[in-house]
Parts: sequence; structure tokens; C-alpha cells
Amino acid sequence: YISNGPGWEGDIQQPSAPAMLILATCRPVSPDAPESLAPLLSTLEAHPDVRVVQVGPLPAESSAVLAAHLLDEGEVQDDAVRSRITESIARESGGNPFFVAELVRYLSSSAEPRGMSEISADLDSLRLDRLIVQRLRGLPDESQRVLELVAVAGDPLPQCVIADAAEYRTSSETWRDGLGALCDENLVRQHGLRGTDLV
Repeated sequence: YISNGPGWEGDIQQPSAPAMLILATCRPVSPDAPESLAPLLSTLEAHPDVRVVQVGPLPAESSAVLAAHLLDEGEVQDDAVRSRITESIARESGGNPFFVAELVRYLSSSAEPRGMSEISADLDSLRLDRLIVQRLRGLPDESQRVLELVAVAGDPLPQCVIADAAEYRTSSETWRDGLGALCDENLVRQHGLRGTDLV
């Protein structure tokens, strides 16, 4: 057990404490952000056994390899077309593996029923913002309402707070369907099913 209050680091420095591996991840944080993680990170980084690994964007070549792996083998049989598609995805993704996967998904759905090989002429207009706009247009009204509130909040909030602001009950089918559609489209993350769990 490690407490989350002041002095928690002492819990893992006791002579009787078992050996353990703690793996912690976070996005870059601003020191002046509310409830910033900066003090905690400074404490952790000062420990002699802590190793900090900075994870940056994937190189373009790795992004293209990932895109090629995610593309259905049968969708693009022409090597030149496949290479052009994966290079376009790598460029637009900016090295973000999540964006690579979403761009592959977007292209695959856009290709139906023409087929992936037929959309190679459209690759110059491949943009993440267009992907997002297309996804938003296809959302039901209740999902759009919830997403607007999440976007305005800018930080995760308890589901009951967002549901109240949207004038939905967390037990209602409207809430479940609206939030479920957002999760299916990878637009929000739901951390549990209780009203106090974050979105």
C-alpha cells in the first residue's frame, strides 16, 4: 500500500518494503497548471533509482510501417499506391500512433465502396481536421451535446456533472447511447460506469 498524501515516498523506503516496479506515465505538464503534477514528478525524478524515458513522436518511417501494418492486406495490392497511402498517413499523423490508426480507419471507411486503391488521388487533401469534422457530423444529437460540454470543460469531469449540464440522467438510455457513440469514435474516454467516474 502506498499512500497518496504527503510523505508517501517514505512508504517505499522502509527497510521492510518489498521490491517493486512503479511505471508511471503522463503527458507534458505545465508547472502553473491547477493541481500540477510538476512537484510530484520532481520528487520522483530526484530518486536515484528512477529512470525517466521521454517518448516523442514516431519517426516518419516508423509511422509509415505502422500504417502499412494496419492497412488490410487485401485492400491495397499495388505497392506504389500502398506506399503513397502510408507516406501520406505518416506525414499527416505527425508521428502520433493514435492518429496513424485513426487516419487508416478514416481512409478505409472513406474508400467504401470504391476500394482503397481508388482514393489515392484524394490523398493530397488528407487532413486530421477533416477526419474530425466528418466524425462529428455523423454523431447523434445527444453525443454532440455531450462532446460540446467535454470540450468546453477541457479536463476530465465526473459523468454526473456532464450529464447534469446536458440535462440527461446518467441512468438514461439517451446518456448511455450518447456517451457510447463518443467512446466508439475514440472522441472521449469513459473511466467506469458510475456517475462519479470521469469522462
